[in-house]
Amino acid sequence: MKILDKYLLRSFVNFLFFSFLIFISIMVIVDAFEKIDIFIDYKTPLYTILRFYVFSLPNIMFLILPVAMLLATILTVGQLAKTNELIAVKSAGVSLTRILMPVFAFSLMICVAAFLLEEMVVPYSSWMRREVMSHEIKKEPRIPIEEKRNINLLTGGGRILAIGRYDIRGKRMENVLVEEFSSDTLRRRIDAKVGEWDGKAWVFRNGIIRTFQKGGEQVFQFGELRLKGLKETPSDFAKQEKRPGEMNLLELGKYISLVRQSGGSIQKHSVEFNIKLAFPFVNFIVVLIGAALSNRMRRGTVALGGGMGLTISFIYYGFFKTGEALGHSGVLPPVLAAWLGNIFFFILGAFLFSKSQR
Repeated sequence: MKILDKYLLRSFVNFLFFSFLIFISIMVIVDAFEKIDIFIDYKTPLYTILRFYVFSLPNIMFLILPVAMLLATILTVGQLAKTNELIAVKSAGVSLTRILMPVFAFSLMICVAAFLLEEMVVPYSSWMRREVMSHEIKKEPRIPIEEKRNINLLTGGGRILAIGRYDIRGKRMENVLVEEFSSDTLRRRIDAKVGEWDGKAWVFRNGIIRTFQKGGEQVFQFGELRLKGLKETPSDFAKQEKRPGEMNLLELGKYISLVRQSGGSIQKHSVEFNIKLAFPFVNFIVVLIGAALSNRMRRGTVALGGGMGLTISFIYYGFFKTGEALGHSGVLPPVLAAWLGNIFFFILGAFLFSKSQR
C-alpha cells in the first residue's frame, strides 16, 4: 500500500500546487485591476507595487488554500475514478477511507500550517500592507515619532484611558482622561492636565476626580495623584496600535479581556477570535466533501471539478459570512457563529462520504 499512498499523495500535491498557483494569480490580477487607478494617480513605482503584493500574499494564500485543497481533491479522486483505478483498488478489498488516508492526513497537516500562517505571518503582513498603501503609495504623512495624539487605550482594571497628546521622548501625557468601570457602570472619572512617568509609576497633576455613586456625584481636586493599578509603561503608549484584524490569537484574546473589563461589548471581537480558530479546519472538511462528490466522476473531470469546486467554495463562504453576521448582531453566540459553516459542512461531508463507500 505504500506505493499507492505515494502515488496518490504525489498526484494530490501536484494538483494542489497548480490550483494554488492559478487561484493566487487570479486574485492578484483582479486586485491589481481594482487598484490600478490608485497606482496611476499616485505614480507608484513598480518596486512599491511589488512590495504591496508581497505583503498581500500571505492573506491571499490563507484565504485561497481551502479552494485549492477542494479542487485538488476533486481532480485527484476524479482522475482515479475516470481511469477506473479507483474501482481496481476497491475490488482488491481496499476501502475508500484507506485509499484516501494519505490525503486526509496531509489535509490535517495543512490545517496546522494554515493556523501557523494565520498566527505568525498574516497579522504582520496585513499591517505592513496597510503601511505600504498609506505611506508609500498614497504618501499619507506619518505621525511624528516624537509624539502621538488622540490615544485611546483599554487598560487593565476596567479602565479606558484617553490622551490628547503624548510626548514619547519626554514620557509625558497631556489632557488625560481616565474612566474606571465596574460591571458596565462608570464608577470614577479622572481628568488631569499632565501625566508624567517618574521611573516607576504614572503621576497625574492638576486634575479633578469624579466619583459616581447611587447618591450622586462627588468631586475632588488634586495637585498630584499616583494612580494605582495602571501597569502600562511608556513603551506601551509609544508602540504602533494594531487593528483587531492585525492581531494574533494571543493579542486579540488580551484585547477582548481589556474590553470586557472596561465594560465594552466583546461580541464582535469574540466572533473574530473564534473564526481564527475555525477557519483553518476548512482545509480538512473540503477534502472530505470533495472526495465524496468526486468518487463517482467519469467524464469532464477538469471542467466539472472546477465548477464543483467553485460552487462549493461560494456556498461555504456564504455560510461563514452568514454565521459571522449573526454573531456580530448577537443572534448567535460567538462560538456557534464562527463554527456554523464547519459544523454544517462536516456533517454533510461525513454523510456523503459514508454513502459513497457503499
